[in-house]
Amino acid sequence: MLAEQDLYKKQKREQWKKKLTNSPFGVDLVADKERIQEENEVRRRAEERRKIEEQKKLTMLKNNLILNQLLEGQRKENAVKVNEYVRRRKESEENRVNRTKEKIQSVDALIENKKREKHAHELDMLHKADRQIYNESFREGIM
Repeated sequence: MLAEQDLYKKQKREQWKKKLTNSPFGVDLVADKERIQEENEVRRRAEERRKIEEQKKLTMLKNNLILNQLLEGQRKENAVKVNEYVRRRKESEENRVNRTKEKIQSVDALIENKKREKHAHELDMLHKADRQIYNESFREGIM
């Protein structure tokens, strides 16, 4: 019974198929189906291209982000190195200035000592000269 029903349905389909083969309604349906399939294919391709472009943009953004982070890390590293160099340079300069000041103070102290020694020597010489003059005038007065 099922087989008979299937056979009957199949015959009816074939019958309608023959009747609608040359029908403009059937042709329009086929054309509509083809047009819809073509539109769907165009949409699918456009969607694929859009997804590929989005993926490219996303990949490019990720790469740029990573690159920027690397560059920022290098900038920070370089800034630390520069700051360390500047700090060392400043310390070195301060040490050089301090050593120079100490040398100047040492030289000033030596000069001051030499001045004192010279002054003391001059006083000593004047004192000796005064004694000698006094002694000579005393002797002349006695004699």
